[in-house]
Amino acid sequence: MRKLGISARLDQVFVAPHAVKEVLTSQFGLERSFIGSSETDQRADEVQLLGIYDLWTPGNHYRWMTSRYGGHVSAAVEPVNPSRLFLCNIDAREVNNLKTKRRELEEAINALEEQLKALLMEQRHFEDEAAMLHKLREEIVNNVKLEKKKRRDMEIRLDQRRRNLESLEGEDDLETMTQKLIDQVSKLNTQRRKKGVEIKDLLIEAVSFKRSFAEKNLAAIELDIKTSLIWKFYFFTSKEVSHR
Repeated sequence: MRKLGISARLDQVFVAPHAVKEVLTSQFGLERSFIGSSETDQRADEVQLLGIYDLWTPGNHYRWMTSRYGGHVSAAVEPVNPSRLFLCNIDAREVNNLKTKRRELEEAINALEEQLKALLMEQRHFEDEAAMLHKLREEIVNNVKLEKKKRRDMEIRLDQRRRNLESLEGEDDLETMTQKLIDQVSKLNTQRRKKGVEIKDLLIEAVSFKRSFAEKNLAAIELDIKTSLIWKFYFFTSKEVSHR
């Protein structure tokens, strides 16, 4: 490529904000467009052999197209109008104006990016609030379902009690029911007294076990002390005998 005067691709020399450059590259295929020199104009027929299908030189724009049916390659050449920006006699004031416009555009892009960030943060805040409201709604729905279930259960229990009362009223009169309740209370009192006596016996037995355990523990401590003294006496006695 260097021998033919081809120096770079168009996307390598094109300067623009990152987002703008990505759009232009994806839409117009800048990475497939190459830049040549005046020498490339003289040897344009050799360029297509390198697999290049789009070429820009200072004077011309070359494009090669392959037929879908026959497979032959056709070429198209369009003259390139010289840009005023690169003329040797360009006005310095116009350059300054273009630089100023460029700075203004960059500042506008930066401002738009900041606004976009703020909008994204606001959107995230709204999404968080929506998620919180959705969660609160689910909790309310669940609570309503739970309350309905409790109400149905209560209605079922009330209905069962009503039926039980109607059944009791049909079987016995009030005096018989009262006597039954008195008998049940009497039985429960007798059982309570028996259980109280059993609990008292268990407490006495527990106190006895506790006292016996304490006595055995003291005896064990006393035995440990005596054993320790005997060992100490034996140690000192053995030491004195060995010195003699």
